[in-house]
Amino acid sequence: MKKKEESENFQQVKNKFGIFATARNKKSFELFLNEQKQALIQEYKVVEGKNPTNLLESKVIMGNKEGVKLTNYAWWGTVIFVDHSDVDAFLVFVIPNGVSKEFEGVINTILNSVKFLQKE
Repeated sequence: MKKKEESENFQQVKNKFGIFATARNKKSFELFLNEQKQALIQEYKVVEGKNPTNLLESKVIMGNKEGVKLTNYAWWGTVIFVDHSDVDAFLVFVIPNGVSKEFEGVINTILNSVKFLQKE
């Protein structure tokens, strides 16, 4: 495949998600989560020109950790926050809008299989 075709094919990929880590910086998970919610709401207002609606917050279990899934907070998709205190970080799982139903199943399989290692 030519470089241009590869680039166009990559741009057409809708089924993707990201995993990020951010340092705890001595914050509690509750404080971090509240800051993130407010930041997402403010960004939504700037981008969409209105307040987000139907905000949903639900608990999710990943391995031996509990996280919080925020739906309709971000204009671009869904986000899951997990407190990974064993490594002094918060994990952020980003699922953009527009993923296929099949890929949603793949994401759920991945999230259900996450295992967190503890410090020795």
